Amino acid sequence: MEMTPLYGTAAYTDPVPREEGWYAVRSRVTWTPRGGVATTVTGDYLDAREPGEAVELACGFGEAVADLGLADWRWTDEYVVLLCDDVDRQLLAAPRAVLRCPLGEAVIELVAVSAPG
Repeated sequence: MEMTPLYGTAAYTDPVPREEGWYAVRSRVTWTPRGGVATTVTGDYLDAREPGEAVELACGFGEAVADLGLADWRWTDEYVVLLCDDVDRQLLAAPRAVLRCPLGEAVIELVAVSAPG
């Protein structure tokens, strides 16, 4: 069942599909390790099936982790699915999601698409 976001996601979604049925959603991800310095990356880590629809984290998880320099971390597929589902649920309510663990905190914020011209 497709869930409806509580805010307009089209402002964050590239209007040109990256491939049929998949639109890129730009986001800024900040990882702050406990007691460490924050690292921020920006990229098309999220997707929407159509502009204005629910925003999802899937394959972009691996890209974001690599861009943050965390590629050597190993998680089970089941754990990654749980993280992605948690982000998806949070992004239904607001253009921001937060994941916390004993090692630190990740904040995912949607970035508005620039107007052409």
